[in-house]
This record gives sequence, C-alpha cells and structure tokens, in this order.
Amino acid sequence: MRPGKMFYWSLFLITGFFTDAQTGTTLTDSIPSGGQWRKYNLYIPTSYNGSKAYPLVLNLHGLTSSGIQQLIYGDFRPIADTANFLVVHPEGTRNGTTQFWNVGLFSTPNDVLFMRDLIDSLSLLYKIDADRVYSCGLSNGGLLSYYMACT
Repeated sequence: MRPGKMFYWSLFLITGFFTDAQTGTTLTDSIPSGGQWRKYNLYIPTSYNGSKAYPLVLNLHGLTSSGIQQLIYGDFRPIADTANFLVVHPEGTRNGTTQFWNVGLFSTPNDVLFMRDLIDSLSLLYKIDADRVYSCGLSNGGLLSYYMACT
C-alpha cells in the first residue's frame, strides 16, 4: 500500500472510533437554586415528543470534573436513544479551581436542594415520569447519589 493511501486509511480507522452516534439534542441551561445560578446539560433523545412521560437520569461528575466531562466519560446518550429516557449532567460548585458536590460535609451549597430544584424545573418543561427518576455518578458524583438516597 502506498504511504498516502496508508495515511488516509489509518485516519479513517482512527476517526471511525470517535463518530458521534447520538441523534438527539443536548441543551445547556441554568436554574436558580440556593441563591445562585446552577448550570446543567440535558440530553433529549429524538424519540421524545412530549406525548408520554420519560424517565430522567441524573449523571453526576466526579471531583474536579464537570458535567460536559461526565457526558463524555459516562456517555448515556446512545442508551437514552434506544431506551427512551432524558439524561441530565448538572454542574457542581467551584471552590477555587476545584468543582465538587457537597455530600453533607458543609452547610452550603445544598446540592440535594439543587437536584430537587433541577428535577422540578425539568418537570415543568418536559413530561417526566416522577416514579422513574434515577441518579448515578462518578466518584464524588456517586457519593452525592448515595447521599441523596439516604436523605
């Protein structure tokens, strides 16, 4: 194989692994909670049309990470497309340069309140099945999921 053909063939193989197969829409927005504006990214699969209630999955990032990074690390978008659910990637709070979730160690921010406010806010905009709201996360986000279950 000629070097030029080999380069293009290699480029095709490498970029094929990074193809974005999602067909839905990712929106970035923010809501007020606990006296501050809190950001989130919401993925809506193309199958969602508002005619029936969809489950909601909170996918929480780890310590020092972000919602966008969690969207990439724990990418549920292809699953959301086939299993028909909304997935939201909220942003924690910054303490200097570190972004984190408060898992009950401090009085503020109240991240459990933020999750409640986020679910309530999304429920006003989208038809969400209140009996099928789930939370998962990486590291500090997993701790917040556990903390929410306990509180």
